[in-house]
Amino acid sequence: MGSKTPAASAWLIVRGLALVGLADATYLTVEHFLGTIPPCTVGGCELVLTSEYATLGPIPIALLGAFYYLAVFLVTLPSARLTVQMRRRGLWLLVGLGSLTTLGLFYIQAVILNAYCLYCLLSAGITLSLVAVTLASPLRPLRHGD
Repeated sequence: MGSKTPAASAWLIVRGLALVGLADATYLTVEHFLGTIPPCTVGGCELVLTSEYATLGPIPIALLGAFYYLAVFLVTLPSARLTVQMRRRGLWLLVGLGSLTTLGLFYIQAVILNAYCLYCLLSAGITLSLVAVTLASPLRPLRHGD
């Protein structure tokens, strides 16, 4: 069994980050629908998670985040229907949109609310990591065994 190529390793890192982001966003979504605030060590989770910015109408932002991370995960999987070029472009598009959204949400926490949510900061860190891995690595084709 040989070692993984840098591209294969990058795809695996992106998948792992997407799964952690999916877990974080899913947890916040469940807490939203249960009407509870998760425990928080930075002291601003309740303000952030109950603010008018935490939802788009009846839809929690966390649910949109869960869909985002799921899409990132799915686009990294080898596919008979999507070419590698399509998968790479899809990943770059998703990560680009995710990073712009993250910047906007971070601005809301820092400037408008002057409060921070630990789980939101985790998501921001994951998206920043996705940007770094996507930009710094040669995301090339995955072979079906990778």
